[in-house]
Amino acid sequence: MVDGDWENDFTRAVARNLAALREAQGLTIEAFARRCDEVVGVDGRFKPNTLQALFSGKRKGVTATELFVFAEALHVPILALLIPMGGNRGMPLPSGSMESAQMMWQRLTGYGMTAAEDEAKLVYYELHELAEFVSDLSDLRSQIISFFYSDTEPGGSIQVLATRGVLLEQVRSLMKSCREALRSLERSGISFDRHDPLIAWCLAHRPELLTEDGLLHYSKALVEYYASQQAEGVEGGTAADADR
Repeated sequence: MVDGDWENDFTRAVARNLAALREAQGLTIEAFARRCDEVVGVDGRFKPNTLQALFSGKRKGVTATELFVFAEALHVPILALLIPMGGNRGMPLPSGSMESAQMMWQRLTGYGMTAAEDEAKLVYYELHELAEFVSDLSDLRSQIISFFYSDTEPGGSIQVLATRGVLLEQVRSLMKSCREALRSLERSGISFDRHDPLIAWCLAHRPELLTEDGLLHYSKALVEYYASQQAEGVEGGTAADADR
């Protein structure tokens, strides 16, 4: 049975993280409640007085679904609510000890931890594989965008031509890694977003056949896509946060 004092302490630590993130975004409790309502699509689902009880330390616990909604409302990963940051010196454990940010990160992601059972080892392996894929995909995105901006430099420059050649090889290498990871994830039954423009492009093109012209064409399309996504987010957020 979970000790009540530990549960209270853990909830208060989560609430401190939550409050710091909310305040950093300039959100009142009322505005934050409306953000949460928008996430679930139900007006009045999250009441300011209920949230105030959480922030003031009167709530005994917080549910997994609440954590998900809070993170979505603040546009942060759930890890940001569970890892001691800022004024949080640590996250309380049932044993009574305080866990550092580094150790909480390892507990939540599996990095740096060993598993005793074969089933647990399989989970850790899949988590690491997924993390490496996400990292490679992020690097791939960065290299493609870098290639786009390299085209804004004087075209006749030997240095620019060399840079493009290096970037092309890096993109090919990352594409290969991502394609292999996607096949492995699929075999393991781990889902991924096939509609993501970068994943869809990666699956549809063979790295060894990618040319500079082809990469330039796609890099322009990708930059335009992210610019449009950012513009939509700003427009959507302006109306939602007008009452901060």
